[in-house]
Amino acid sequence: MNKEKFEVVISHLNERGYGVANHETKGAVLVLNSLPGEKLIVEPFKKKRGKLIATVIEIITGSEHRVEPRDDHFTSSSPWQIMTVDYENEIKKSFIKSAFSFESINLPEFLVVPDFANSDDSWHYRNKVEYSFYIDEKEHTTIAFHKRDGGFGKFPIYNGSSIAAKEINTVAYRIVDFINEKGWNAKQFKGLMLRYSYTTKTVIACLYAKDPSLKVDKEEIEQLVDNLLTGFIVVHSNMKSPAYITTNILAEVGDKTLSDTVMNTQIDYNYDGFFQVNVPVFEKTMTDLVDNLCKTIEELDKEDIKLYDLYAGVGTIGLILAKNIPEIKHVFGIEIFTGTKQKALQNAKQNKIDNYEFIESAAEKALDYIDGVDILVVDPPRAGLHKDVIEKIKTVKPKVLVYLSCNYKTQAENMASLGELYELDFFRGYNYYPHTPHIETLGIWKLR
Repeated sequence: MNKEKFEVVISHLNERGYGVANHETKGAVLVLNSLPGEKLIVEPFKKKRGKLIATVIEIITGSEHRVEPRDDHFTSSSPWQIMTVDYENEIKKSFIKSAFSFESINLPEFLVVPDFANSDDSWHYRNKVEYSFYIDEKEHTTIAFHKRDGGFGKFPIYNGSSIAAKEINTVAYRIVDFINEKGWNAKQFKGLMLRYSYTTKTVIACLYAKDPSLKVDKEEIEQLVDNLLTGFIVVHSNMKSPAYITTNILAEVGDKTLSDTVMNTQIDYNYDGFFQVNVPVFEKTMTDLVDNLCKTIEELDKEDIKLYDLYAGVGTIGLILAKNIPEIKHVFGIEIFTGTKQKALQNAKQNKIDNYEFIESAAEKALDYIDGVDILVVDPPRAGLHKDVIEKIKTVKPKVLVYLSCNYKTQAENMASLGELYELDFFRGYNYYPHTPHIETLGIWKLR
């Protein structure tokens, strides 16, 4: 591939955060660290699906919305550090509108919240970070992110991440010091995962080793555990498995469970389980959901409501709704991942919710349980709802459909399939991931 530098003008941003330019001879060019309207000198480093991917060499004309990024490694972790959060929210709003418009769904005017009037609120929000490792020229191991802009390789991180909880950064370097003191190095590990609880202000760390024979002294790692780092697990992860999958545990001390409270509902979850990354924004989402669902329920004129929570995880959304809306008398959580049932039932018990049942199954394979539904809550993965789930919704016709989505495009596609049955009652976007292209959306649809 010819790597000669050339000039481009960015026309727009795509959903992955890249600036898009159409060059008269090169065709489509994707450029990270770029904003609409900017004139740049770029250098290509890869070609993918007929499009050149290039890195910025020089900014000839910058955008009025451009700001100085906080992190050297921002292109790897949060590529939209280069713009104001107000502009970011407008871009995200336009993405959502475009996706729903493409499916011939006209959204009413809606907000993207929070707007982060105090810009500091948009930093140090992540309660989960997965770091790789890097060996520098002094044979010192440190944490790192994989490069996205400029080819393969890693960015060493010496000053933490501006989007990670500060406590996560503190613990990460404590573990880096331990690794260096032990004489271990980056080549022996897949990565380091750290989880932070907003409620307890504590961290649990899991170190993923490639080598099953790694010698780990339990007494040594016990010395790392304190009031901040309350649990430390060292595991072997098979080379053929994804990076953060446990093959077997080599050593563990302290806690393996985290706890967060959302809308007066205490939710416990495992260190390797799912929980929302930005808890304060998740609480805003749940507050909106409870407030607006209460209004919708009034129209149902029913005091004995049955709710099904698909993709329930450890029961989070269903339990929050059951605790905060008295009319909801029966709640069924449905989730496939092993271990979630035990945690969900435990969460129901500690929140004194005795009307909760759990079905351990994939959503599309638990369809026979979905019957006589007043409210159906879905929070699917990025791929959206399985086609069998959509067909079951058409058959069962829940009176209210609550859809929280991490992918507004598949949400729009799914709701287009259900459009003849449902009308939109509430919609909002949520910036769970400031300084990145990612966004969550919440919609409440009523049966026509």
